[in-house]
Amino acid sequence: MRRFINMLNILTISLITLILISNKIILLNEEILILLCFIMFFLLAYNYTKRSIYINLNNRKIIIKDSLLLAFNTLITKLKDQLILEKKSKKIKKNLNILQIYIYSIVSQIYKNLSKIILQNNYDLYTKKLIIHIILNNKW
Repeated sequence: MRRFINMLNILTISLITLILISNKIILLNEEILILLCFIMFFLLAYNYTKRSIYINLNNRKIIIKDSLLLAFNTLITKLKDQLILEKKSKKIKKNLNILQIYIYSIVSQIYKNLSKIILQNNYDLYTKKLIIHIILNNKW
């Protein structure tokens, strides 16, 4: 039906053009003939290629839409992963700060008691040596 209407429009335009030419309202020279050929070529090309152009553009639209959705989903996934890593790094930093406090307190306690510990170890060692020496000397 639509094709019939298009052909009817072309026929009407052609008849009007022929009437205008026969009454010498439109003079046919080279420029007018080239213009008419160009207009007819444009109309025919449009009528015969509009469906394939529509299908081609629609396919491109679908491809672009799918690639944008894929890129958007990838971006969301990476942002979620980054957020999880940031939360984990905050926890690790907090735990490291707590560990630093504990290590500092242990090292300070060791430093305070180091001389006592060394003296106690030396005292125990020399006491054992003295006892062994006394035992060995008494036996002989």
